[in-house]
Amino acid sequence: MDMTELSDIEYIHRIRQGDTNAFVHLVRRYQRMIFSLVVKMVGNEAEAEDITQEIFIKVYQSLSKFREDSKFSTWIYRVACNFCFSYLRKSREHVISLNEEITLVNECTDFEEQLENAAKEERIQWLDAVLNELPAEELWVVTLYYKENVSVHEISEITTLSESNVKVKLYRTRKWIKSEMEKRMRQ
Repeated sequence: MDMTELSDIEYIHRIRQGDTNAFVHLVRRYQRMIFSLVVKMVGNEAEAEDITQEIFIKVYQSLSKFREDSKFSTWIYRVACNFCFSYLRKSREHVISLNEEITLVNECTDFEEQLENAAKEERIQWLDAVLNELPAEELWVVTLYYKENVSVHEISEITTLSESNVKVKLYRTRKWIKSEMEKRMRQ
């Protein structure tokens, strides 16, 4: 069987049996996803590359702690999340940049109509500015849910927040973003 066709668990078993080359396949599978999340958290691509590399070193060193009671993707997100929060606490840099549009407010059709009237570039700048004001944890939850399509249950496992707390954070963050975007549209 071709190594690229194996499941995450099969790669993990191979790594645990001494096939360290199998880890390359896990890195290839998750590198872009982890890098994308890290760059949103730290706002600097060069720094995010270094952090992503450090995360994969941590993942490799911690594979023995993966108990296989959740999906590997959930576990690796959790490792990345914890690493980023720790990094942000140490660096005291909570400036977060996002250079792409995330559609966050699709429940509010009248709000969407107002947004449609604004130029796309302007909407992206508004959303970027609003997201830059979010605390790291809220940005992480919103990014996982809306950008990476991670379920509430998985976000709960990744962040160790309860599912209801994740839902509350998503609701409050959406509400706050909507309010902030409306303020910018009125200016």
